[in-house]
Amino acid sequence: MKKFLVLGLIISYIFGATYVIDFKGNKTFDKERLYKELGFEKSFWQIIAFKKLKPKVEEKLLPSLKEELELFYKQEGFYKSKIELKKIGKKAVFEIKENNPIIVKKIEITSDFDIEKYIYLKENDRFSASLFIKSKEDIKNALLKKGYCSYEFNPKAYIFIEKEEAYLVYFLEKGKICKIKDIKIFSNKTIKDDVILSHIYLNKNDNFSLQKIEASYRRLYALEYFNSVRFDYSKKIDNKILLDIYVKERKKKNIYKAAIGYESLNGFHTNFSWKNINIHQKQVKFDIFYSKNKKEASIELFIPTIKILSKSYDLTADLSYKKEIFENFSQKETKLGANFINDLYNISYSIGFFLENSKIYDTKDCYKEEKFLSFYPLFKFILDQRDNKLSPKKGFFIKSLVEGSIKALSKASYVKNLNEVGFYLSFNDLIIFLKGKIGFIDVEKGDIPPSKLFFAGGINSNRAYSYNKLLITKNGCKYGANSILETTVELSYPIYKNIKGAIFWDRTVLSQKKLNFFQKPTNGIGIGIRYPSIIGDIKFDIGFDTKNFSQNAFHLSIGAAF
Repeated sequence: MKKFLVLGLIISYIFGATYVIDFKGNKTFDKERLYKELGFEKSFWQIIAFKKLKPKVEEKLLPSLKEELELFYKQEGFYKSKIELKKIGKKAVFEIKENNPIIVKKIEITSDFDIEKYIYLKENDRFSASLFIKSKEDIKNALLKKGYCSYEFNPKAYIFIEKEEAYLVYFLEKGKICKIKDIKIFSNKTIKDDVILSHIYLNKNDNFSLQKIEASYRRLYALEYFNSVRFDYSKKIDNKILLDIYVKERKKKNIYKAAIGYESLNGFHTNFSWKNINIHQKQVKFDIFYSKNKKEASIELFIPTIKILSKSYDLTADLSYKKEIFENFSQKETKLGANFINDLYNISYSIGFFLENSKIYDTKDCYKEEKFLSFYPLFKFILDQRDNKLSPKKGFFIKSLVEGSIKALSKASYVKNLNEVGFYLSFNDLIIFLKGKIGFIDVEKGDIPPSKLFFAGGINSNRAYSYNKLLITKNGCKYGANSILETTVELSYPIYKNIKGAIFWDRTVLSQKKLNFFQKPTNGIGIGIRYPSIIGDIKFDIGFDTKNFSQNAFHLSIGAAF
């Protein structure tokens, strides 16, 4: 009903509203809450300008608004409330007589599963149907997240209007943890079952997990083969689930994407990509990136679900050409590589092999102008124990990268290692994020390109500096580091509805020697804003160097620090 009411309000506003809505006698709920329940909210510009909300509607919609208001008060426990509509000039005033609400007299719980934290109504609270319903849904979700799908759950709310009392009764037997008995795929035409099954995080005989199903949704959509994906886990036989997956494949096999952005130091940048997703289940992608300091073109082949020693890997092979301007040198680079990726939900790793030919020039007398030819393997590992991949509140992650070569295959014998660990701690609405990063490069023989050294600065580094703009200054030149040590402390807390404010402290130590961290650190402090979206938190940060506040940087990103 509310959808039709909102549509009517929009139409009435366009074709001539006549009455300003107002309230009188409301004690429990302020005008802003009542306006919201009737479908009125301030626009972004009204919030910025601190303007009062004064919605207008046509006369014929006033009875519907009255019904909505009466229903809202009853849902919030005011079963004896009385509401009268009075028209005073150009105003439509809803005179509200709340009377006494229904009070929760007693709550009885019989449960073999901890549900008290999901019961939001307490004894002597005003009864609220919306909170009671939310409690039921959250208990069901909590059971599913722990793998219980065959529970017996019977919550009841007994309302005695004359006595103005409510009695809440919760009965729950969680049953046994459910397992996946079978998985079937439906509606796929060109994409094989093996590809779909290898990109979900559940297998036959696994414990049921709602979190793994939610993560599987995201992973299947990320393949870009499907317009829609649906998991049906409603069919159960003796605590065993018959899982059905319904997919709808894309009709358009060519995907085009274009973007434009701006950075304070690099100016405007543009990006264009084309991808074909139906070459015998393989994908071919062509990508172009252009900015003041970086030009890049690449072509990539993606092959899903390659079996190697009974394990499934995704293969990406790409050829790229890049021209990039760094501090005190420029680089042209041609790279050919292949990467085997295995994602196991909480653990993922990849093994890659790369052939790289680069030329260093325009060095401003800080580096030697020379060419480098390198063949090297690259290993990446991630352990992810966060409670949520998009907006985490608890848990931790560990990341590790190892790269290296020998002089027989490259211009140098070297090892590059970078490790990172992050923790999320939650205290009610306060979220604390702690991160540490340590890396080193050990060159035994020969030389490596200066671009392989460590650079700091950026959204996932020291936010007082732009991306890769924090370096070691020596004799008027700026150099990358052979060692890096970085730490981050960040606190975030809600400041207005879904908007969270953040304060942070980033600390960086760079050194030209391996594992030498006794240099003076660079400290960056700052503030930020976080706003949730379906693809992760939208983050805006501004950071300042504590020794020179004129050194600062703005950052805009989407997703958790990871």
